[in-house]
Amino acid sequence: MSSAQRRVSDAMWSYAKRVAVMIATLFSSSLVIFVALNILPGSPAEVILGTQSTPSAVRQLTVALGLNKPMWRLYIGWLGGLLHGDFGTSYISHLAIAGLIGQAMTVTGPLVLMALMIGLLIGLPLGFAGALRNGKLSGSVIGGVSQIGMAVPTVVAGLLLILILTVKVRLFPSSGFPGWSDPFQAIRALLLPAFTLGVVEGAIFSRYVRASVLEQLR
Repeated sequence: MSSAQRRVSDAMWSYAKRVAVMIATLFSSSLVIFVALNILPGSPAEVILGTQSTPSAVRQLTVALGLNKPMWRLYIGWLGGLLHGDFGTSYISHLAIAGLIGQAMTVTGPLVLMALMIGLLIGLPLGFAGALRNGKLSGSVIGGVSQIGMAVPTVVAGLLLILILTVKVRLFPSSGFPGWSDPFQAIRALLLPAFTLGVVEGAIFSRYVRASVLEQLR
């Protein structure tokens, strides 16, 4: 086997291992969350019937929902449906969970993309500048700013930005999403939370970029 073929084989094996680790991580996480939700106090039947429900009514509804089966059978049934693209039905709203996720993604998806773009626009220039100015005062200032950005919790950063950009400057709406019927107002409503997420992610990106550029420069 030539060196080029060996490199390709090593790269494919490394990729396969990463995929296997990702699948194992997802499976383990789903199993832990499923078990935790089943052993914690409370049940969907109690949530549906309310706090004034009787134990007999809770038992009857639990049987009707099929939740009286052993935990391992419930997990296997849920996992089998998931592999076939069936996320199940919400016990509370009685709507398909896949539809609820899709509805939420119409807002969450654009918000994540906007935050990622803002994070890259902040993190890449700061990372390159911090690496190129390493050992100088400006480089230390950039490093300090990125450290502060990483240390500030997203919730705190969001509250500060709301106080400054919404209460003081009145540049963005403080809450609510008007829908995509008016794209301009929809994007305007998403800009503040996207900027909040992007600032924190940009500080993290800048540290990775700085470390990578310094390694290459050496």
